[in-house]
Amino acid sequence: MKYYYNTPACQVYYDEEKGYIHTNWEGFCPSKVFKEASNSIITAIEETGTGKVLFDAARTKSASPNDQKWIFEDWIPRAVVAGYNRYAYILPNDVFGKFSSQKVISEISGNTPDLAGATSNDMETAMEWLLKENETIA
Repeated sequence: MKYYYNTPACQVYYDEEKGYIHTNWEGFCPSKVFKEASNSIITAIEETGTGKVLFDAARTKSASPNDQKWIFEDWIPRAVVAGYNRYAYILPNDVFGKFSSQKVISEISGNTPDLAGATSNDMETAMEWLLKENETIA
């Protein structure tokens, strides 16, 4: 397991055995940390050659409107160019975090046809979907 980012607010690592990038998000993530961690995902995609990313956001809070805009306008285009093509997203338990996440995911799904994604409330379902090669959006 190789870590690309490791702070109390977020961890990003490559799971060599299963061939995907795993992210854990905790509590409120300040914008600087959010962007650094997100950019480390792109680095991991480029270095490992996998486009599969698991976002475990179960314990996170809402992202700021500016960070949401940055994801749409800046991060997603760069990540897709790097090879990002499949994600599983574990929705936050926090109601505001869940609403914020669903808004971002809806925007991404509607504007990024080459990116397959699924949301879940649990790790097992998310992992199962992410690691299936030929399944489309759940």
